[in-house]
Amino acid sequence: MLLVLLAALAMQPAPAVQDAKNARSAEGGSKPVPRGMPQNWITDRDYPMGSRQRREVGAVAFRVDVDAKGEPAACHILGTSGYEMLDLAICPLLMKRAHFAPATDVAGKPVADFYDGRFFWLIPGGGHADLNKLAAEVGRPLPLIVGRPELPGSYAHPALLRVVFFGSKPRSCNVELGTGDAALDVVACEQTMAKIAMPDLSTQIRPRPDSRMVIVGFEAAK
Repeated sequence: MLLVLLAALAMQPAPAVQDAKNARSAEGGSKPVPRGMPQNWITDRDYPMGSRQRREVGAVAFRVDVDAKGEPAACHILGTSGYEMLDLAICPLLMKRAHFAPATDVAGKPVADFYDGRFFWLIPGGGHADLNKLAAEVGRPLPLIVGRPELPGSYAHPALLRVVFFGSKPRSCNVELGTGDAALDVVACEQTMAKIAMPDLSTQIRPRPDSRMVIVGFEAAK
């Protein structure tokens, strides 16, 4: 199973964001930063058996309340995977395993704050169908196929990227779901930045940043 942790989640309704927290960040305070490797907070063994058998995959948006010591105080679901079992499995794990460098105020004093992110559940070996199902949940990604002389044995599936466009041109690329091979992930972003463009609407509206998902598959060149 492939699990990609982009932040934490929980089952309680998400609280309203306090204005004081937003003001603190705007004035120069820092947000909580994960300690260690967030992808190790949840492992293959944590995939709910029933969900695996039913081939349930999904993306969960979450918020973790972090205290002034950098420990999780509560967690909340901001966007469900669509499967209760997948949602319910995560919060207890994050409350136990997630650790942070705490947020600070403008004077550098540790303070309580929150950490937002997203977590992907994807069954290993599920192939492109499972990845396409997951990708469809995060905004109808733009497709790109890249030919390579040969594919490494570690290549598991296409990459899912988040690309920020300004007008028609891509400006930044972030790997949200890797291929299983770090070198191919780099190539995926390079090829996306070089080849993907959005429709140019500059004559109709003022260009502004726009975030889109891109799914990049690799195939061996014949």
